[in-house]
Amino acid sequence: HSVTGPYDPNSIWFSAVAGNSSAVLREDQFFRLVTALCLHSEFSHLAGNVLIGGFLLKFYLQISGTGICLLSVLGASAAGNYINVLVHGPGHISIGFSTAVFAMIGLLSAHQIIEHKRGFGIRMLVPFMAGAGLLAMLGSSGVRTDLGAHLFGLVGGLVLGIIFGLLPTDRLKTSSFVQTGCLLMTIFVVLACWNTALAL
Repeated sequence: HSVTGPYDPNSIWFSAVAGNSSAVLREDQFFRLVTALCLHSEFSHLAGNVLIGGFLLKFYLQISGTGICLLSVLGASAAGNYINVLVHGPGHISIGFSTAVFAMIGLLSAHQIIEHKRGFGIRMLVPFMAGAGLLAMLGSSGVRTDLGAHLFGLVGGLVLGIIFGLLPTDRLKTSSFVQTGCLLMTIFVVLACWNTALAL
C-alpha cells in the first residue's frame, strides 16, 4: 500500500491490476482475480483486513498447516472474485483482501460443519449462520463495500472447505513435502499474476 497508495483509477497500479470485470471477461486477464487482492482503497481498508484477516488466518493455519492454508485461501478468494465478475458483468471494479477474509470465514465454517457431521441437524447450520452473521456485520456496509466479493468469497471458502473436509487429507496435513509444495505454489501463483500484469 505504501507503493500503490490509495485508490486512483488513473494510477498504473490500479488500472493494470485491479479486479476489472471487463478485462477479465473480454480480454481473459484472469491474473486480476489474484492481483486485486493486494490493492486497497485506503489505509483503514488495509488495516481492517490485516487485523481481522490475521486473526482468522491464525486459526486456519493451526487446522490445515501453512502451505495448504495459504493455497486454500488463495484458491477460494480467486474463485469468489471470479463468481463476482460473472454476476456483475462488464464494468465492475473490485479491489481488496476482503474477499480472502470472507473466504477464510467460509473455510473455518466448513471445518466446523465437517467436524459436527455425525450430529446431523440444526447444529450443522450454526457455523454457516455464524459466517452469514459475520458477513452481515463486517461485509455489507460502507460506501465502497463490494458485498458481492464478500458473499462469494464466503461461498467459495464454504464449498472448498467442505470438499477438502470430505477428502482423506489427514496425511497431507502432516506431510512437510505437501505443505512446502503448496506454499511454493501459492507464492508462484501470486508472483506469476503480478509479473503478467506488469508485463502488459
